[in-house]
Amino acid sequence: MTCRADRRSFAVYNVRQPGDPLKGAKVVDVLHGESVAVGKPFATSLVLGSDAYELIKDKLSIEVEKLELAKGASCGTDFE
Repeated sequence: MTCRADRRSFAVYNVRQPGDPLKGAKVVDVLHGESVAVGKPFATSLVLGSDAYELIKDKLSIEVEKLELAKGASCGTDFE
């Protein structure tokens, strides 16, 4: 996919996201470790929207699979 094709696909999706901006604004409490975030370890990046959550979760699952495939090479560099 070219950069131009990416821009077109983003343009089609723009302003059609399922997220509610007003609800997203309330997430500031999470960034401060307050409200629903009290005592919970959140990721270093906060993802807003169910669409973004699913995309990132799928991408991370693929990366974990790749990590497991390389485990032997990664762990094989430790001192014996």
